[in-house]
This record gives sequence, structure tokens and C-alpha cells, in this order.
Amino acid sequence: MTQVQETINFDSEGLNQIFSSFSNSLTGFGTTRDKSKNIKINSIKSLSKKDLENLPRSSGMIRRLVENYPTKCKKDWMVIRQVREENQTEIPVGELEQYLEKLKFKKGKIGVREAFSKASILGRQHGDGFILIGLADGLDPKEPVNEKSIQSIEWFKVLNRYEIYPESNQGKYSDPDYYKIYINNLPTTWHYSRVLRFSGKILHDESLNYNGGYNDSVIQNVFDTWTAWQTGLMSGSAMLSDYNQAKYKMKGLGKALKEDLRAGTTTRQEQIQKRLYVAEMGRSAIKALLVDMDEEDFDYVSRTYAGASQIMELLKDALISEVDLPVYELFNTTNATGSALGTAQTAGLAQRYDWANLKNDWMSDNWIEPYEKLLRYAMLAKDNTITSEPVEIEIFPNAKVQLTPLEKIQAQNEAAQRDSVNIELGIYSPLTAQNAFKQGDWDGQVHLAQEDLL
Repeated sequence: MTQVQETINFDSEGLNQIFSSFSNSLTGFGTTRDKSKNIKINSIKSLSKKDLENLPRSSGMIRRLVENYPTKCKKDWMVIRQVREENQTEIPVGELEQYLEKLKFKKGKIGVREAFSKASILGRQHGDGFILIGLADGLDPKEPVNEKSIQSIEWFKVLNRYEIYPESNQGKYSDPDYYKIYINNLPTTWHYSRVLRFSGKILHDESLNYNGGYNDSVIQNVFDTWTAWQTGLMSGSAMLSDYNQAKYKMKGLGKALKEDLRAGTTTRQEQIQKRLYVAEMGRSAIKALLVDMDEEDFDYVSRTYAGASQIMELLKDALISEVDLPVYELFNTTNATGSALGTAQTAGLAQRYDWANLKNDWMSDNWIEPYEKLLRYAMLAKDNTITSEPVEIEIFPNAKVQLTPLEKIQAQNEAAQRDSVNIELGIYSPLTAQNAFKQGDWDGQVHLAQEDLL
């Protein structure tokens, strides 16, 4: 009788029982997040109210994406100028801002700058933010504003999208006729002329209808790429922590496992598990490992992570492409800046000019129109001491580049040379050159004097 010789030297079933008790929550191995067992295509879903509230709290990047434009532009604000015709009396329209800012001392306890900033943050975070205008015009809020009978503007009330709902007689949420209010102590229906709306990611036509009449949060647009980038960071951290992968060699390992298999016991498996635990305990506690010279061996698996940095750069580029905030604001970084205009290190100055231009563009797109509406109501209000009737005005965003003292001196010298040439050519008078220094903060721009405009 021929005896069948066993050729199996390694039993994976025994090893499986040993390692079945191990898991790694960071990589997902051995858990319900194990990538090898949970491969599926994720469908796009709208982030919930809870998600949108928690994300800016958990990520500084998301918080900056939501808040940087409104908070920084609140400081820069906007400039009001009267459009004067020949022989028309000059009216200090700039004081209208003070009228609107003093509302923080009234019932609503919030001025125009804070109201615009807060509503815009809510809009960027949740899709839409709103300001109710408390007008004393003798009419119910569901009626259009009676401009001829505005006695005063009494208060502002900032609402998030979950407290107000747009309604349209034509079913067009982009152009609502009314807003329904869902908070106590306020009338339930408001005419659109009494409401200011500040949106995040603007949706159009059917997209707005599908979204229940609301626009999208700026977080929604970036969430997938931000998640991929964040996962890349966590994976990189996991790779570094697992870089020195230990390799234990035990003489007779396969034979020991087969003994357990034949006997139907786990004695040898438990011995091996205990040996692994003791070895790791020694490496962790005393940074040393004792091994049997004849029966055991220990070393590390050689591995490389080539290409990881390139992958992270691609993930970062994808993230940047989805946001409206410049990369240096998103990542809270700045370029080097020189102390003077003539130095080679001008990247910081260029960055400051870029950021000022972006803030001005953002205010032009989001704040000038609602501010113009408010200023008209303020001019019509009978309790304002500035003007008794509306005048034509222009509104300009006022974000300016902050120069260092030396940069400012050099820039003023160059501006003086420019003005000298332009005055000699008759382009404008010396009054315009002087006017540049009467603007409060010198910005190097040409501010034509009224005499040069006529």
C-alpha cells in the first residue's frame, strides 16, 4: 500500500483564525469599512442641515470657504457717491450708511454691515440667507412697500433658509412674489419687496425647482473633492504609521498550525497570538525585541510610496477648481512680501491686489443690488436728515490693497509723477491730484474732482 505524503507546509486556515481577531479602524481592514468587501458606486445626495452645520465646525478649510468673503468684505464695505448733474446741490449720501448702521441700537439690534455679513454666511453655508426689512410704511408686510409713506426703517431680521420659504404665483422660485415665514412673533406672509436674499451657489430654472426653491450651499459643490482630499491626507497618515511593517519568522509555524487543525484545538494558535502581543508590547514599552536566535527571526518589509505626493497634488488641484475662494485664502497661506515695491519679492503684493479685486467682484455680484434697494428706502424715509427725496447714486465696492509704509511712500512718489504729466497735458486739474489724498485711505487711484467731471 502506497502512503500518500503530505506536501502542504502552510495552512492558511490556521492563520485566518489567528488574524480574525485583529482589525484596524483607521484603514478599515477587518471592519465593515474594509475596501475589499464594500466596493460600490456612491450616488449624489444633498447634504443635510446637520451636515452643513457640522462641517464648518470640524474643518477650518470649510469654515474659511463659508465665512471669508462675508467677514472680510464687511470690513471693506462699499462707497456711496452721488451722480451730480450740472448745478445740482451736493448731498452727503455717504451718511446714509450711518442711518442704516444705527439700526443696531433699535429693535433688531443689528446694523446693515452685520446683517449683510450674517445673511451671506448663512447663504453660503445653507444655500440662502435672508434679511427682513422692518419698514414703517403703514401697510401689512404681505403688501408691496408703499414708498411714498415710508416713515422710517425700524429693524433688520436675519433668517436662515429653514425659517422662510419662497412662493411664486407663476411657480418660478427664482422670482418669488412672497415669502412664508416660520418663526414666532412675526407675520407669516411677506412681500418680496420687504425681503433681501443672499445666495450661496446659485441654481437656475428647473434645478432651483428640484431643490425646493432654494439655492445650493457652497459646501455641496466642493464636498466630494474635499472628501477625496481629506481621505488622501488620512491615508497618507496611515501609510506613514504603517511604513515600518514588521515581519516575524517562526520556525515550524505551519507544522504547529496543522497540529491544531488535526487535534481540533486552538492551543498553538493561542500561543502564537500571545507571542505576537508580547513582541509588540516589548517594542512599544522598551523599544526592544527579544527573539530566539535559533527558532525566530525579525525584520521589516521593504516598501516605497512613490507617486503619493503627485496624487495629493492632483487631489488638491481638484479641490481648488471647485471653490470660488483663492487658494491662499482657502489654505490660509500667504506668499512672501517685500518691504518695498522695488524688491524682488513682490508675490505678496500681487496676492494682496488679487484678493482685493476678488473681494470687490464678490461684493459687486452679491451686495450692491440689495444695498441699492436699502439705500433707496433710506432716502425715502421721512426720519432721515440727509435728503428729502431720492437722488441718483453710484455704489462701489471698497476693498483696497494694504501697503506697508515704505510701499506707500514709493507708490505716492510714482503717482505724483503720473499726476504731473496728466496735469500738464490738461487731462485733469490739480484738484483731482489733491482729491486722491481726501479719500481717507490713499489707494493710488485717480479720483476725478467734481470740477473735472463737468
